Amino acid sequence: MLWQSLPRPSVRLKKRLDSLTNKVKELAEAQRRTELEVQKLAKGLRETRKMVGGLSDSIGYGLEDRAIALLPLLLKDRFGIEPGNGFVRKFIILDDREVEPNMFGTGHKGEEKWFVIGEGKTKLSKKDIDNFLNPPDPPQTFQCSRG
Repeated sequence: MLWQSLPRPSVRLKKRLDSLTNKVKELAEAQRRTELEVQKLAKGLRETRKMVGGLSDSIGYGLEDRAIALLPLLLKDRFGIEPGNGFVRKFIILDDREVEPNMFGTGHKGEEKWFVIGEGKTKLSKKDIDNFLNPPDPPQTFQCSRG
């Protein structure tokens, strides 16, 4: 063998090289295990995000339900509008654009019939607040669509 015929320092060099080779193999195996664990963590994070999203939707729908339940009292007390047959989620067309507001219903104020169209928000943005404080022009056309 070539290693056996080398001078003594070369034998030490071979042992050192063998030791380093083993360490590289151990590191490669550790890297493989780490990558597998990272994949598991990434999968778990995706599943957690889905669950949190579903929870967020459930909370949002629950808040919408409460808002719909309280809306008739608010309309009557603050605006003098007598609500009709309740409020529902419904597709409507406003200015040739189909939308699905969270709250849709009718009411009367004196002899006038009112359409009440509302959107509940669980997460307000500055834009939402600005639109509430300075609403856009009301639609010029309105019709029920589907649902």
